[in-house]
Amino acid sequence: MAIYRQFCDEKYSFIVGDVSGKGVPAALIMTMGRSILRSEASPDLESKEIVKKLNSIIYKDLKEGMFITIFLGILDINRNVIDIASAGHNDTLICKTKSGIILPVNPKGFPIGADPGPKFDKVIANEKLILDTGDKVIAFTDGITEAMNSKNEEYGQPRLINVVKNNITKSSKEILDAIINDVNAFVNGYEQSDDISLLVFEKTI
Repeated sequence: MAIYRQFCDEKYSFIVGDVSGKGVPAALIMTMGRSILRSEASPDLESKEIVKKLNSIIYKDLKEGMFITIFLGILDINRNVIDIASAGHNDTLICKTKSGIILPVNPKGFPIGADPGPKFDKVIANEKLILDTGDKVIAFTDGITEAMNSKNEEYGQPRLINVVKNNITKSSKEILDAIINDVNAFVNGYEQSDDISLLVFEKTI
């Protein structure tokens, strides 16, 4: 799942999520999660508060052993700040284009559905980072980093970061294409067991 939404003139939200399991049950839960996020997300809330709302509403509909991981970022273009929360999701990459530095960011949290509220709400945290013009954010599901080739080798985050470094000055679309092309070259036609979601965006002003 990947969602982009403009809250208002100065705030935008970006979400990437992954549901455990496959098939119709997982698809229904993801659809429900999208609906909740669209109705409950607000520009006045921090990212972690939106994730708390999602967990409190959807928990009762998750079967035992089912969970959702979420990256949620809120970009304030007036303040040049992105507010990030992660509910047990993999790292988000913050790409500082001018310096060439890539920062893996993953605020504290665990998957939605792991707890009905008290522990989840206490643990979930958010992190706010400065985004300069030209900086990029890359969020993805583990279908990227855990992509396997015929030798049972994983693609891995170090290889992903290397591809991003080699293309860091290019456009978001070019970086996205470079990642997908490299993953495809790595797996070389080997059948994949997990879906892939990939989101790349740039602060252009």
